This record gives sequence, structure tokens and C-alpha cells, in this order.
Amino acid sequence: MLGAAKAKGIRIDDVEVHAEFKRNLSPKFHADFHSDPERRKLSIGVIRTSYYIHGDVTEEQKAELLDELENCPIHNTLMTPPKLEERIVVLEKDEAAPKEIS
Repeated sequence: MLGAAKAKGIRIDDVEVHAEFKRNLSPKFHADFHSDPERRKLSIGVIRTSYYIHGDVTEEQKAELLDELENCPIHNTLMTPPKLEERIVVLEKDEAAPKEIS
């Protein structure tokens, strides 16, 4: 946001981003929770972000910054999620996980 504001000549001193989410399904935890097929449907249905800006910003500039969010790599990733590849690697007792994903 700071970079986009600077590129557009909008002076902001600081920005703070808050994010919250709502789940699609949130069953109560119970004894058979991990074997319950309904549990597997848990997902996030809505992510709401709020940008708190310190600076003298007009409504027009605010609209420009909102439009710029479409160029944000985090925004674009959430709008078109990448393929998720997951794995489990068992380490020896004193072995450390690598610093980079291979």
C-alpha cells in the first residue's frame, strides 16, 4: 500500500492492515471430530481486510488506492489460489528442517 501510494503521489505516513475471516462451516468439537466427514468441509468463506491509513487522504485518493489493491500479489493470490502441494517430512532427532522449500 505504501509503495502504491508513493507511485501515485499520495502522501501517507503509515498503514496498518487488519484481516479477519468467517468460516463456511464450524461444527462443535466432539469426541469423533477427526473422523467426522463434516469436519473436512471446514474452510474460510470470507476474508475481510481493513487498511487503516495515517495521512491526509481524499475520497478520490482512497478510491485510487482501493483500485491499486488489484495489483497486490497477496490480493491476486487470494483471488486465484495457486495449486497447494503438501508433504510431511520426518526428521531425525537432532536434524533441522531446511531453510528453503525444495
